[in-house]
Amino acid sequence: MRMRLDRNADAYLLTERELKVLLAGQNNDFVFGLLSDKAAECSETKADVYTALADMVRMEKISTDGESFRIAEPIASCVRQIGAAETVGLLSFCDEDYPTCCYVLDDVVTCRRVRYQPEILRVKKYSKREFNDVWLARFDDGLITGDVTEEALWAEAPAEYFSFSVYRSRELTVRISVSAAPLSSPEIVVLRRDGGDRSAFSKEALSNLIDYYFINGLSSGERSYADHG
Repeated sequence: MRMRLDRNADAYLLTERELKVLLAGQNNDFVFGLLSDKAAECSETKADVYTALADMVRMEKISTDGESFRIAEPIASCVRQIGAAETVGLLSFCDEDYPTCCYVLDDVVTCRRVRYQPEILRVKKYSKREFNDVWLARFDDGLITGDVTEEALWAEAPAEYFSFSVYRSRELTVRISVSAAPLSSPEIVVLRRDGGDRSAFSKEALSNLIDYYFINGLSSGERSYADHG
């Protein structure tokens, strides 16, 4: 069956191999945070590349004039951003198997694995405001349950519900997490290269931290969050 690319779709599906081929076609030989270790270490054969190109032409993810290939929009702009972004975030929730990779420039492109087919990536573009609103809404869905079990009471460390690691030029600059110990209120923990701090959890405080360190692309070496106000 011939499937056309829906340019008004909510998101687009790419296999790891397809994304590697598209990134290489735009002269990117490295992408941070996204590919599995197996995919990153694997060299694609010429036959594999030709198969991926033929599949993408059939799905209208790319087009060809017989001599060159062109990536269909809006996939092309997503791939460009993944290859060009200097600031990358890895967003993890406790109830998900894989982190979401987030690439920020003028907007945010996210890549997350399909739960039961982890070799397939769901690629989506958000405005910066949309991105913050979407992931923050998870905390309205009972992510932090407050349940106390006998096993939890004996745990040595608080349970971690959420983490967001921000990388600049492939170096970790800050890790922001939300955790809670049994019988205690949840806290936000911020770890930077120059130290760390913790504070009571609130959605507004967490949103401000992600805005500051990721959306605005600032690293701990430029200013501290305390200086930000």
